[in-house]
Amino acid sequence: MRKHGAVVVTGLALAGLLVAGCGGGAERGDVIEQGEVVEFGQAVPAGGGLVQSFVVVEKVDGEEITVWLPEDDGVWARMRAAASRGDTYIEFAKDGDFWMYIGVVEGQAMDSSTTSQESQTPGSDDLVVGISLGAMPFAYVDDDGEAAGAGPEVVRAVLGGLDVDIGEWVEADDEHLLSMLAAGRIDVLATGNLQVGEEPLPDGALESNPYWCEGEVLVVAPGNPQGLSDYASIARSGARVGFREWWSEYPRWLAAAGVGESRRAEISSSDLWEAYEWLAYGRFPVISPRVDAIALPSSARFWGESGPLAFGLEMTEVFFPSEADGSELDRCYGFGFHDPDLLSAFDRELARQQSSGAISDILVAYGITQVEIDRALP
Repeated sequence: MRKHGAVVVTGLALAGLLVAGCGGGAERGDVIEQGEVVEFGQAVPAGGGLVQSFVVVEKVDGEEITVWLPEDDGVWARMRAAASRGDTYIEFAKDGDFWMYIGVVEGQAMDSSTTSQESQTPGSDDLVVGISLGAMPFAYVDDDGEAAGAGPEVVRAVLGGLDVDIGEWVEADDEHLLSMLAAGRIDVLATGNLQVGEEPLPDGALESNPYWCEGEVLVVAPGNPQGLSDYASIARSGARVGFREWWSEYPRWLAAAGVGESRRAEISSSDLWEAYEWLAYGRFPVISPRVDAIALPSSARFWGESGPLAFGLEMTEVFFPSEADGSELDRCYGFGFHDPDLLSAFDRELARQQSSGAISDILVAYGITQVEIDRALP
């Protein structure tokens, strides 16, 4: 059998593949299958363009197929790193005419009698933990192929306090991780961004108590010339604030703080860069309205090159806006579990480590502020 070779295919006609949505967001088939990676490759479209990564996989029945990977180049690199340490098994599903990657299970031996509809049982009593595809800094796989981020680190610490070992880390998109958790194919969901109490989880999936709560910030020009700090300061100063369209909370929060409609402006996500450039450099926007501040979730500080900090803008301290009835923003994050007994033990140990400051030490290192950590204290 070929083992973990590499190939570059040139001149490949990828139009149909790209239309099918290999870059992410396509509706995948319901039947999830599994196989062992035997070769890695990258396809260069005829005439140039986006290089598309793929793997050749041997299915349980011995058939070899091509499975196309997401546009995130890190997936291909991390899978090759994992393969260097042993066999790599992945899950995939049919999307139209193409097999599409769902997630990787590193080092898990496969039984040919296991079908895609059956639950996987870990090779020991150690837990199987799922993480997201590159949700930095909350959950990701680092350059060494290890699970990293605020979520995995907190899970390691709490399970370590319970003397429970983690046997495997499974990387997939959030939708499939939640389905795997509900089916008992993973024991813990450590994406780091599972919003507690947001909406009912599927049967078989449970959520932990929160470990941090996200607030809001105002993005302002360098030096914060109007001294803005929260929505009430917008009302006092007469400044104009922009917010992302389709976020129904912002008009409510701003109205509750006394900011009139004439001083609120919706900004589409595609036009945010114009608003950033107006604040940063004074460049008159073509489409985006001119504003003195932009209201964003506090996690905007992690948006990297697409975020406001890349333009040299500043952010206010984190705050928690109120509704008209006085209730404050409650956007908190926790972890997913399948076993209710493990969840109960986890919540108790999480509370103990929150009280001792151990969780705070972990989260501060990943850029989460103390006010957001304290908001989740039991």
